[in-house]
Amino acid sequence: MAVILRGDRVLFIKRAELSPQPGVWAPPSGEIEPGESQAATVVREVREEVGLEVKPLRCVRESVSASGTHTLYWWLAEPISGTLTLDPREASDARWVTAVEIAALSPTFPGDLDFFCGLWAKEADAMIAHSPADCDRLFAEHVNAGDLDALLALYEPGCSLAQSDGGVAKGHAAIREVMQRLIAMRPVMRTEVTKVVQTGDDLAIVYNDWRLTATRQDGTPLERAGKALEVVRRQPDGTWRFAIDDPFGRA
Repeated sequence: MAVILRGDRVLFIKRAELSPQPGVWAPPSGEIEPGESQAATVVREVREEVGLEVKPLRCVRESVSASGTHTLYWWLAEPISGTLTLDPREASDARWVTAVEIAALSPTFPGDLDFFCGLWAKEADAMIAHSPADCDRLFAEHVNAGDLDALLALYEPGCSLAQSDGGVAKGHAAIREVMQRLIAMRPVMRTEVTKVVQTGDDLAIVYNDWRLTATRQDGTPLERAGKALEVVRRQPDGTWRFAIDDPFGRA
């Protein structure tokens, strides 16, 4: 079973008429082929059923199938690339759904809703910036996952992002364009927060050393590094977001 998370949503498919348990809503799944690892099965089945490339992370659950004939291995996975394209032999519909929306799907397998609510309680907590330093940890995770929406959610609506050419991208629309160009290069990023200076309870300056490798459009490799200076602010819900982000502020 491929538990593909995108922010607070998971991918469910509606099984096609000629597939086992037709009409049931569930995550993509399939049988392990001889000599194949569980992780490799996740990659292959997701590619075949819904056209996405995913990175398997870890097995988070084992259960017995509804028929009682198979052991199911539930693997957490993150989407890397691809466009949602359904194999009509396997799925007649697909949706990215929240826990509340899973409850509205019918039919689903017994126990699925309870499992996903429990999973989200842990995974969603790890995806929230509870501290100033969490902003940079999550930034790297979202860049590596190619998750544009999650990246933008780390910025305040009126945030300013300094660019290497001296320009400044202001607001979500402008920052989205910058991040789209970054994600298109399929980067791998590492961040290291070296210092946090907090002013009161709601404002902090973060010193972040970062390194990135990527591939340009012409296929040539790209390596970049910088020493960022960032202003982050606590939001009314207690989470932190970037207010000013200068990736090269400490050159």
